[in-house]
Amino acid sequence: MSAVSGLRSIQRHDGEVAIEGHTDSRPIQTNEFPSNWVLSSARAIAIVHALERSGVESPRLRAVRLPDTRPLSSNETGEGRAQNRRVEVIIHAR
Repeated sequence: MSAVSGLRSIQRHDGEVAIEGHTDSRPIQTNEFPSNWVLSSARAIAIVHALERSGVESPRLRAVRLPDTRPLSSNETGEGRAQNRRVEVIIHAR
């Protein structure tokens, strides 16, 4: 789904929009991101801000951090880790 069609879906449906930030299982420790918890939160918040700038009402948006707690693929390979580093947007329709 493209960003434009995703935005249209969000604007077309009422209800809360949960933006979930995910990471792979490799620990991170930088000045900006001292943990995967902080990184996953930053990913979700970045999308929340982009949606707000695009006109989605702030009260509908919720940032959720789920670092390496819900992997899509194995963290044993680079390809699997890449799939696990993601942001998911879930529309909870009313």
